[in-house]
Amino acid sequence: MHDDGRIAAYRQVADGYGLPITGWVPRRVQGRVRGRMFHQETLAPPTALPCIRTVSKAAELSSARNHDHFVAVEDPLRRIHRVVGWTTLVTPLGKVAPSFRGSSVLLRRATLWLLVLGSLGMAFGPALGRSLQHAANPLHINDDARQQVWPFLRDFCPGYLVEDYTTDYYLAWFPLGARAAYHTVARAIDPRIFTKVIPYLVFLVVAGFAGRSAYHLGGIGATWGSWAILLSGSALFDRLIGGLPRGFGPMVASMTIYGLVAGRPGVLVAAGLIGAALYPPSAVAAGISLACYLLLLPKSLRGRSAEWSLRRRLTWVAVAGLTMVALVAPVALRTSEFGRFLSLGDAVEYPEAGPGGRYVVSDRADYPLGSALRDVLTRSIEGDPDEAWFTGASERFADAGPFVLGALILLTLIAALAVPDARRAVLRVAMLVPISLGGYLVAAWLTPFLYLPQRHLVYVLPVFCAVIIPGGAALAVSRLAGRPYRWLGAVAVTCLLVGLWGSRGPAETGYSLQVPDLALYRVLDQLPPDSLIAGWPGGLTDFVPYVSGLPVLVSFETHQAFHSEYVEVMRHRMQALIDVHFASDLQPAAVLRDEFGVSHLLIDTRRIGTVPRSMEPFTTEIARRSEGWQGPPEDLVLALARAAIWEEAPYALIDLDRLLGPPTGLSVRRAPSREAPRTQGCGLS
Repeated sequence: MHDDGRIAAYRQVADGYGLPITGWVPRRVQGRVRGRMFHQETLAPPTALPCIRTVSKAAELSSARNHDHFVAVEDPLRRIHRVVGWTTLVTPLGKVAPSFRGSSVLLRRATLWLLVLGSLGMAFGPALGRSLQHAANPLHINDDARQQVWPFLRDFCPGYLVEDYTTDYYLAWFPLGARAAYHTVARAIDPRIFTKVIPYLVFLVVAGFAGRSAYHLGGIGATWGSWAILLSGSALFDRLIGGLPRGFGPMVASMTIYGLVAGRPGVLVAAGLIGAALYPPSAVAAGISLACYLLLLPKSLRGRSAEWSLRRRLTWVAVAGLTMVALVAPVALRTSEFGRFLSLGDAVEYPEAGPGGRYVVSDRADYPLGSALRDVLTRSIEGDPDEAWFTGASERFADAGPFVLGALILLTLIAALAVPDARRAVLRVAMLVPISLGGYLVAAWLTPFLYLPQRHLVYVLPVFCAVIIPGGAALAVSRLAGRPYRWLGAVAVTCLLVGLWGSRGPAETGYSLQVPDLALYRVLDQLPPDSLIAGWPGGLTDFVPYVSGLPVLVSFETHQAFHSEYVEVMRHRMQALIDVHFASDLQPAAVLRDEFGVSHLLIDTRRIGTVPRSMEPFTTEIARRSEGWQGPPEDLVLALARAAIWEEAPYALIDLDRLLGPPTGLSVRRAPSREAPRTQGCGLS
């Protein structure tokens, strides 16, 4: 410890009031006294005062990082000592008047946080409670859960999905870290339950990082505004609900934002690695942010890495980048077994990936950036229309929402740059806007190597808006009216946005489907685990794997257009279903059983004799086959009815062995087992 005159003065003040000088200050809050490091003195017991920051000039106090959260003691010659929890006034004559106010400060802060949580609970709690009720209902699910959750029933239900091509494809496509975690959990817990719980746990992490980032910019009022915007918009919960790998995207984005705001490159590295392991598209923004932060920003903006050498910064970027590549490479190698990647230029040969194909327009590479940006900004603040605070205002100003939000982001960024204390943090986090826009353009150019382009906007921008708008508003008000009033700016702007365009919370967001409550599932639960169901894609067929653990020949949800060989297999299977629909005899049904191994046929009697709907390239084939077609013959319809093992209008489940007789030796379908009937399957409980 340095024992010069100034430190002796601190000792004298402390000894005069019986305050022991004990405890160590964390290295990250070291201060200087006349250029000498001061890191071992405290002016209060450790239980009341965890650390102290000593500065020799008032300018150092204003520029110190996180100075609100540590003790600040100014130069004794300036006559004033400021201590969080202790107030000491040094008069010109040297007399000191102390007042202990630690308990009152803690009480005030606790009261403020209770107000924050209580007000948010009153505003958004009922809707959030209804969302939790949906999570507890096994029949309320997210649409995409029908393609990515059920493959893990292979771990939870031994004997199920053992040799299924579609299951193998989706497990190969799953990110490395997410696959390992889901495999581990599925050995003990039904993945359909686990994926209902994980979204709310991830939300707490997102709220923690986003709230901490907003607090760094604008204090507790900005944190309140950040949480209110996250709960009001639909973008966040629309990605979280379902428990899929994409749900980790907002978490990675919030970590990236916090790393930039706080100037912590270690957090950026962690965000990139977690993103590469759990959801690789989210790692793109984190990785580019780390590289820009360490290699492109000037020394004054690099925060804790300001004194790092170029060699050290290059090492960090190289090691982090190589590790991220190492986490993604196994997925690319596994999926290469299913053919080459289909690019934008393959849309002619593989129209499944183009207009009229598998994907909606906003997910395709030819979707304009401006339209994608408008959609994301709209969903960042707008929630469920049925939960709008002011329905009339929400409908009246709906078209103006994204433009107002974009203008507000720009204005708050400009205003925040006028505040010296926050300028560095704002400049760092503002990098995410061009990084996200650039990620969209590059992903559209290289599709699908960086996955669907919109994913590079939909995870970053909602969290960015929730941080920068209340935080920037608080900074602007602190610049104009003073620091004590900054919370007014954050609260006022947030209430304006949420009131005009927002909602009361995510009551229905994400739970886009309700599983039909049919007796079919109990029938499927009694079938052997090696059964294979065939039905027209869409509708009830897409629910079968999720509710029963039994695979289907082809479904709309699982008919992806990313790899050439997988697309060809799905085409071949779909062609067999088209043949069955337009059949005049039992031969196409025999092909289903003997060539594809289908055991049961699920039909919708409303489609018999009609022209079914599909996607490209099958719509052209269906239109050709339907010309002059009069429907199936009557004897074929009667044969199907006699082979039904379950009927509940308008659906029927046909046993192909009852329809066609026992399979021959050339059939890939084995004869039915003579074991005792199953009493428990893998059905949804």
